[in-house]
Amino acid sequence: MEDKAKALRREMYAGKEARITILNMVYPGVTLRVLDAQMAVEQPLLGPLAAYQDKITGALTLTSEVAINS
Repeated sequence: MEDKAKALRREMYAGKEARITILNMVYPGVTLRVLDAQMAVEQPLLGPLAAYQDKITGALTLTSEVAINS
């Protein structure tokens, strides 16, 4: 039943684009959540970073490829 719910949520979010842009730092104890994916930060993360939900695996993904508007 839980797998079915995950599959339905993934289908519901399939066309959605959501991301978190981290410009400076994220401290341990913070939970990053994007759509249906989340990650607890265990060590300091220095930006710039972007967090988004991988459309294939459904996992939260971090990348240093951030477009910063100046």
